Amino acid sequence: MEMVSVLLMFTRAQREGIRDLHLHSFRQMLPYFFRYDHLNYARWGSVYIAEMEQLPKEVFRRDQKGELRCQME
Repeated sequence: MEMVSVLLMFTRAQREGIRDLHLHSFRQMLPYFFRYDHLNYARWGSVYIAEMEQLPKEVFRRDQKGELRCQME
């Protein structure tokens, strides 16, 4: 059940563009990547989280406002 709730949390973060929830749920998914031999996600997941947390405040603010999302025509 825990794995399903983490996946649902991650899906919600993706759909609604909630950056903090995205990073939180992705961080909770990391042990499962190791456990189920998803080596690329396991290897680079920690790097991804570290880089996302070190983004400048301006990028974070613009991301929260939705200015950095792709616009579909």
